[in-house]
Amino acid sequence: MKLNLINTIYFVLTLIVFAACKKKTETKNQESQQFVAIINNKKISLKQIDSLISPQLFELRMNALEMLISRNILENEAKNQKISLEKLVEKEIIKKAKKVTSKDIGNFISQSNIENKDTNNAMKYLTNQHQKERQIQYVDSMKNKYSLKISLQPSYFNKIDTTNLYCHNLTENNSKTKVFIISDFNCPSCQKAERKLKYLYEKYNKNVNFKFIYFSGYFDNDALACEAAAKQGKFRNMHDIIFENVKLLNKKSIYFDFAKTIGLDINKFKTDMQDKTVLRKLLKNKEMLISNNIYSTPTFIVNNMVLDGKYAVDYLEDVIIKELNLEK
Repeated sequence: MKLNLINTIYFVLTLIVFAACKKKTETKNQESQQFVAIINNKKISLKQIDSLISPQLFELRMNALEMLISRNILENEAKNQKISLEKLVEKEIIKKAKKVTSKDIGNFISQSNIENKDTNNAMKYLTNQHQKERQIQYVDSMKNKYSLKISLQPSYFNKIDTTNLYCHNLTENNSKTKVFIISDFNCPSCQKAERKLKYLYEKYNKNVNFKFIYFSGYFDNDALACEAAAKQGKFRNMHDIIFENVKLLNKKSIYFDFAKTIGLDINKFKTDMQDKTVLRKLLKNKEMLISNNIYSTPTFIVNNMVLDGKYAVDYLEDVIIKELNLEK
């Protein structure tokens, strides 16, 4: 199978990016202030329209960026292995993609309510989907080999009132810049993000007040252990040791081992682990976040601005820097 589709998409995206780059910043600013309608002498600007479609525009840009990153990584891997791009795709994606079975085809036709049981088209569609999944998997596994920094971010962030959110400090200072880390110890994306977050905690320890909010489908012992540790002034210690030992969380007694390691009063820790008032606080937090359209982890709130999505942790520092500059 050749890369006709990938090449076509890549070519179109290249033309789009090239055309966009040709426009100067001054022209863009003028266009954003352009008025496109007047109703009862009230003007409607292009900027107002763009603010309404900002989430969709960002999603399109991010999808295009991911496609270009994927293409770049595949090309580099092909070069490193001294083979053509087509041969790399054949070797790592097409041959290693999940095979489509007759059962898969039957289920697809049944679930799609297709009257004419076109097995050939179903086979082609499912094969294409499996190859896409394999490509994503392969590219993700290669990303650590390359220096990748993503700074693309939405032009507009949703806002949330953080006044009544229940949280714990990860850093102690009086900074006006507050960053809430909405996370879950059992979430693989949160575990991956934590490596970058530790760097930010260290770098901005005196300038940014980082706060932690636990958010999950249900509240497990890891959340209760952190809450119990917080009552002895060691929330950050428990937070860190849990993230450092996520592979051990299936062991029931592990939290007591953690408590001993960070020097907690074990009897008090056991009692506080059973505190139901903590659960009520966590549940109220969850309700507040969901009511503000926050459903996934990790999500970040920087001075009331919600940063979410796959690459939020990548552009988090850029947003922090902007907010710190506003403080000056």
